[in-house]
Amino acid sequence: MTVTTYLIPSFGCLDDLERLRARIRTGLPRVAVVALVMLSGAQTAFSQKPPANNSRDEAGVTQAAKGYLAALERGDAKAIADFWTPEGSYIDETGQASKVRELVAKIAANKGASRPRAKVGNVNLRFIAADVAIEEGDCEIASAIGPSSLTGRFSALWVRQNGKWKLDQLHEWRSARGSANQHLAPLEPFVGQWSGKTDNLSLNVVTRWTSGKAFLHRELSISIDGKETFSATQEIGWDLDSQQIRSWIFNSDGSHGEAVWSLEGNVWLATTTRLLPNGDTATSTYAYKFANRDTLIVRSIGTGTDGESSPGFEIKLSRVPAKN
Repeated sequence: MTVTTYLIPSFGCLDDLERLRARIRTGLPRVAVVALVMLSGAQTAFSQKPPANNSRDEAGVTQAAKGYLAALERGDAKAIADFWTPEGSYIDETGQASKVRELVAKIAANKGASRPRAKVGNVNLRFIAADVAIEEGDCEIASAIGPSSLTGRFSALWVRQNGKWKLDQLHEWRSARGSANQHLAPLEPFVGQWSGKTDNLSLNVVTRWTSGKAFLHRELSISIDGKETFSATQEIGWDLDSQQIRSWIFNSDGSHGEAVWSLEGNVWLATTTRLLPNGDTATSTYAYKFANRDTLIVRSIGTGTDGESSPGFEIKLSRVPAKN
């Protein structure tokens, strides 16, 4: 089942690259076609229902989505912005993040722009914490040039603030085809053993392919003053459902999480959400940059736990020579 709706004036990562560049040159807002409306899909039947004890929260998210859609149909920029957290961000398929409220302000200045028609379907809502939910689904939009349609995926992060469900992050990307091996091949440089040290903290990472190169398996350990204090196992694979590289990590402290990976120029970004043992949710983005074949710079940015930010870090890892 799908929902058809009119969208606010926007770019859309589903537009072709040249049209996107042309719009950038004209200074129009870089908001995705589905970016501020994909939640209209919340009115459809979810493909996977959350646990029964979340039924009230599900209703709350659905109601918020309906109110959001109504604001879109009215073209009420202020109401649209109110459905987002103050720091709410939109991430396009290139990995570029933008503050949504700033984009909405630009959209309000382009009231004459046309609104394309899109379809949203296969919507799935799942709760990862009491006040945090992730909504994912498919989107299809009629091309602005010619009769053809373009398809993609979206993923949105809902958070409850002061009793109200609000959007905090939205990510969308174009659908892609190909085998898991093809999509994961660019991760080949990570394979091997790596180690690095900053102050009294040491990090060791061992990365290898699983059978058939269907997944990239990583084992991480952190030692302080020579004593191991933390370890983790991570699997990186091609997610057929979301059509993107995704990882799942399981940590020795009982926490676990998942991340979406994207290559931005020569930097790999992993946007991570982690559920802590106490039920809090931690979010962060890890940037991986190869200075050369045997040197990897790892940096954490945008780290925070339930709205509270914490300092990031940077560490240089060196490839450990293979033993003969």
